[in-house]
Amino acid sequence: MTSRDVYISLQAVTPAFWGGAVPRRYFAFTELIDSKGNTLLEHNDRGNLVLTKAAKDWLRQRANEQHETRPEARVQSVRGALRWWLRAMLAGKNTGLLVATDQLWQAEAEVFGSTNEASSVMISLRNHNLQPTIMSEPEVNPKNPSGYDYMLYGMHTGKSDSEGHAYTPRQYYNESTDRTRREIDLAITPRWGAANGQPAVKQTLWAMWLLINFGGLGSRNRRGAGSVGTAVLPELPEWLKQQKEQNEDLKLPDFERAASLAQLRKRLRDGLIAATNNPAWQNESITPRYADFSVLHPDYCTIAILGPNSGSGWSTAKEAIKATGSAFRTFRANPTNKPLNFRAFGYSLPNNRFASPLHFTIVQLSSRSFVVVMTWFHSNLPGGGTVPSQPMITGFVNHLRQSLTCKYIWEP
Repeated sequence: MTSRDVYISLQAVTPAFWGGAVPRRYFAFTELIDSKGNTLLEHNDRGNLVLTKAAKDWLRQRANEQHETRPEARVQSVRGALRWWLRAMLAGKNTGLLVATDQLWQAEAEVFGSTNEASSVMISLRNHNLQPTIMSEPEVNPKNPSGYDYMLYGMHTGKSDSEGHAYTPRQYYNESTDRTRREIDLAITPRWGAANGQPAVKQTLWAMWLLINFGGLGSRNRRGAGSVGTAVLPELPEWLKQQKEQNEDLKLPDFERAASLAQLRKRLRDGLIAATNNPAWQNESITPRYADFSVLHPDYCTIAILGPNSGSGWSTAKEAIKATGSAFRTFRANPTNKPLNFRAFGYSLPNNRFASPLHFTIVQLSSRSFVVVMTWFHSNLPGGGTVPSQPMITGFVNHLRQSLTCKYIWEP
């Protein structure tokens, strides 16, 4: 660590499905045979071709044998996520940039660079003790998955009938436990000679705070996977300490863990006000607005915090994902909601994809319990058209309140 670095240690809160050289392997159906040449596929009572237990075991063995399918901790993955949250923050600070997108891209490039200019900030991965493992099979029938398996859909063993192949389960980095801490150590440094170096570091710290509290890393990070927390509070270099002493109004993010849902709600609210320079986060949005990309502004996104009815948080991150996923699945399965589900929650079709505007992030409290931060960006459909998400947001939150503690960010 140098006198210019901001050193931060992140802890894996939930399984992190980071991509490797080959995240998973694919096999033609004809390759799924046992030592005697018998096929490992069968037809169920509906006549559909399914994977037998032997086929799943065969695929898991193939995943274990292949080194290249293991997840890979790469600083580029962290940098890309930070850039995404920086863009959302910059747009939230100045909504005029939603139409002047060239100015938004330039403001982003002043921090992380572009093809025409070098980045003003350097991010390096110093160390990690993350350990890979293979995704387990669903706990129950895939047609009626648990909330946990529903949220981590696509990470298990599976098959594609249209393409005639089966695929191995994804490997992931284990989350931390009370006995074993899984951490990744990063250093954030202003680039030598960069005119915007020190301001860029401060903006990067805010992007990191947003990533920790509202985002995640890797596949399924919008559904609770890849959530991270602060393992060790950042140690500020002398130049940043001096700036803080000389300017009492200089606002830096608070990475300390909250002790309760109420304290977390206040810290997130105060942090968003400081990050976007917008006091409106204290109030309910009167005029919901929509944009073509994610914008951290109270008119352009809805944020709520979820917990068990006890109000103290779930005892494990898996319980938090499972409870939230069960409520999410029940709501989406309701025939009354289905006409709006298709667009409001995102979709993936051949040649047509719309990333989900709904993010679930698992946050660990200082009491070692876990809660869920739900962020819903009001997004337009690709190619034009407004997502009818406001009725869905209201309906979904009302549904959550029937089984969970659920409060908007602006609620006291």
